[in-house]
Amino acid sequence: MEFLSRGAAMKGRRGKGDTKRRGRKPVGVKRSRTAAFRHQRASQSSQTIKKLRSELEESRQHQAATADVLKLISRSAFDLQAVLDTLTESAAKLCDADMAAIAREKDSAFYYATSYGFPDDYLEFVRSIPHPVDRRSMIGRTMSEGKPVQIRDVLSDPEYSYLESQKKGGFRTMLGAPLLREGTPTGVLLLGRKDVRPFTHSHIDLTGTFADQAVIAIETVRLLNDLQMRTG
Repeated sequence: MEFLSRGAAMKGRRGKGDTKRRGRKPVGVKRSRTAAFRHQRASQSSQTIKKLRSELEESRQHQAATADVLKLISRSAFDLQAVLDTLTESAAKLCDADMAAIAREKDSAFYYATSYGFPDDYLEFVRSIPHPVDRRSMIGRTMSEGKPVQIRDVLSDPEYSYLESQKKGGFRTMLGAPLLREGTPTGVLLLGRKDVRPFTHSHIDLTGTFADQAVIAIETVRLLNDLQMRTG
């Protein structure tokens, strides 16, 4: 009886030990999970570094482009059209837009003063079309709000009514930044994309910077012309 009792006790102890051993994860599984976690962390770190490098390079390109425009303003002070043309093209390329334009006021309405990437038949069509300050067009809406405005898709916007222009121009997403002189809008820098692809906050900020540079160029020419008239 004593022998049987000791045997049962030993069996019980072995059973408990087996249960504990069965509850533990094998060493190989732990190592595998640790390696997978480290790989995931390394991959995330690599992606973060790539993103930061891309943002840094984009920032450098933006700074270089705006610096080039300011240099052009100082070199071509009397050739306003050349400055605005270069500014329009630079804005389109750096903001990944298919087309761009600057609209300026004439007889209480707004007309294109520059263009980049728009089809010729579209430019011919809009040459004589006034854009009043209202919400029916991208120009009018930007002028009325006095701040950057984006239309995600002009074809699904209930207020946009220049549908014949859209058909000829082929744009879907539009962005407008006002040219502000002492807080008053005097024109609009427009950017357009052929597909529905909203502009990022970075692009919106950069468009505002280009609009400010357009105002600087326009004001520089105006002041120089005034000075020339006084001293001429």
